[in-house]
Amino acid sequence: MRHIFFCLTVLLVIMCSQVSADDPNNINSQVGDLQQQMLNNPALLQLIMSLQDNPKFKQALQDPEILEAIKTGNISRLTSNPIINQLINNPAVQEIYKKVK
Repeated sequence: MRHIFFCLTVLLVIMCSQVSADDPNNINSQVGDLQQQMLNNPALLQLIMSLQDNPKFKQALQDPEILEAIKTGNISRLTSNPIINQLINNPAVQEIYKKVK
């Protein structure tokens, strides 16, 4: 669950456009803020749990390019990745986005 939670928060940071491109320190700060917000909301946690078995999330978490881009905070690489773009359009992710926006 921890990996999905982190990946989801990175997606939300991208969707919220709250970070300047490729600024890992700012991304880490935004991820931390969003994670705290989600941890304090049981309804959001339930939505996040529903993503655990999502094949696209599993694929993203096994993709070395995505993992490296997340690790380094490379927003440009993430936003150009087709798997990430599919995840951003996932209805559950959209629902979570609406709740944290």
